[in-house]
Amino acid sequence: MAEVLYLKANQELDSIEAELEILGQAAQMNDLPTNSRTKKVSEEEDLSWRVERLGKEDGPDRIKLRADVFKADWNLPTMTIDDYLNEQRAMGNFLSGGGPDQHDKLTPGERDKLEAEEDNLKGDSKAEELRLKAVQWNLFTDDHRKGEGNMLNRG
Repeated sequence: MAEVLYLKANQELDSIEAELEILGQAAQMNDLPTNSRTKKVSEEEDLSWRVERLGKEDGPDRIKLRADVFKADWNLPTMTIDDYLNEQRAMGNFLSGGGPDQHDKLTPGERDKLEAEEDNLKGDSKAEELRLKAVQWNLFTDDHRKGEGNMLNRG
């Protein structure tokens, strides 16, 4: 145990001697004459840190620079809304029909009822078809209570 403490003490003494040597060199560096005047002059001559002023003849460049700095930070649209809608319509991504014009047109169910009311063979067959459809629906509703069927995983 004493040997370990002896070795540690020697290491500490060596590091203190090295530190004193470094401090002595630092003191010698402080004693060297510094040329603060040349340092000041070089800072004044070095204009790289200064802001460049734009002259009056650089007006359009100034506007361009300002537009580059204060521009939108998101992507702006590349086409108008009308161009986009025309392109989508050409690709067939829009449903057609509906609107106020559709209000006056008959639905398929209403059309079937009108055809069934006609006094001809086609009207009679359509009436019979609608009657059978109604009977089938009544039978279905008798067999199946309201709420049976796919409840979308609800109890």
